[in-house]
Amino acid sequence: MPWRYLSTVERTSQPLIEAIDKYKADHGWPPDNEQKLIPEYLESLPGTGYRGCENFVYGCWRRPDDTHLWRVMVYCDPLVSSHPPTLEFDSDSRVWSYRGGSW
Repeated sequence: MPWRYLSTVERTSQPLIEAIDKYKADHGWPPDNEQKLIPEYLESLPGTGYRGCENFVYGCWRRPDDTHLWRVMVYCDPLVSSHPPTLEFDSDSRVWSYRGGSW
C-alpha cells in the first residue's frame, strides 16, 4: 500500500516544495524544471528515500488563464512493478494524493 510511504515522502519532499515556493515568490512563476532550483534554492535535489523510486519527478504546466500548475511526483520503477503507482503533490490542493497501481 503506497500510503505507508506517505509520511517519508512528505518529509523528504519538503525541501523541494519549499524551494519551488521560494522560486515562485522571487520570479512570479514556478521554475520550468527542477534544475533551475540548483544551487540558489537547493544544493542538490532530494531523494525520495525509496529503492526503485529514488527520484522525485517535477512538472510545471501553464494554463490558458496564464496561471501555473506544478506537481512533484513519485513514480515506482516499472521494472519493480508492472503497474507502477504514483504519489503526487500538486500546487492547487497542496496535499499528496495516490494514483492507481500497486507496489
